[in-house]
Amino acid sequence: MEQAYNILKTEGLSPETSRYLLESNGYRLGDTSQLSSLLDDGEEDLLQREEVKGRAVEEFETESDELEEKKVEFPERGISMEVIEFDKEYAATSEKELLPNAEKAILTEEKFTGYFPDSNHKVGGNKAFVFEKVLGYNKENWSELRSQIQQGLLKYRSTEGLTDQYGKRFEVQIIIKGPTGRYAKVKTGWIVNSGGNCPRIISAYIYK
Repeated sequence: MEQAYNILKTEGLSPETSRYLLESNGYRLGDTSQLSSLLDDGEEDLLQREEVKGRAVEEFETESDELEEKKVEFPERGISMEVIEFDKEYAATSEKELLPNAEKAILTEEKFTGYFPDSNHKVGGNKAFVFEKVLGYNKENWSELRSQIQQGLLKYRSTEGLTDQYGKRFEVQIIIKGPTGRYAKVKTGWIVNSGGNCPRIISAYIYK
């Protein structure tokens, strides 16, 4: 655990991203208050960050592979138990539970090429790092990620959030299988602008 913390500390990942990476690979964090102090270092040189990312991946991949072997699947359909359990909790039971006008949802190319999968983005870089290492999505195959999210909107229920002068916000939690063969839960954020009726994607990130 100490070695994993030190890697994340040097990397400069956010507490949320660090928690996902640790817990998704077998670590159990009872108290995450210590993460803030451990992850408070300044920004590292780009080359050093890349080197540390590689070390972090090696650290996590070993236990992740062991966890993958423990997953149970139904041979006839190849459906993971993880998906079945997720569907029980989040799948919509009627069209009314879906994101309003989900079939007309706006998922701009700009979001998927300049924010979500861009590991060098000053705001979304850490999220992009997790997307690529866990699921295998990056700027080269962004359209596949967008397609997966679009499909998820027609299956999983939405939760209404804040409404202000800009519009009404919603959240949709979906589960995705990436090119790596792994599944991950993805939380997506949407807004229906005031005076409009088509939801527009504003955020997407992997969570534990």
